[in-house]
Amino acid sequence: MISEEAVRKKILSYLEAERPLPCAAEEEKLSFEFLDSNFVDSIKIVELVTRLEEDFGVRFEPEDMQSVDFRTVKGMTGIILRLASR
Repeated sequence: MISEEAVRKKILSYLEAERPLPCAAEEEKLSFEFLDSNFVDSIKIVELVTRLEEDFGVRFEPEDMQSVDFRTVKGMTGIILRLASR
């Protein structure tokens, strides 16, 4: 079983691999809308999705990627946990 903390840490490490998120507090990082703020480009999103699918053995559906939850670390964590529990 995958832990919520492990998923969050993995997503944050991928997002912050090149530069830190523009917020300091942990809760702010979890709710930072990295897509809407153009923090990552489309190529990085594809790489992020691919790596998360491989790391956690899940498959994002189009509706997952169109969800408002897909825009934040906290929301994406929830999506991954839901997909992994199937």
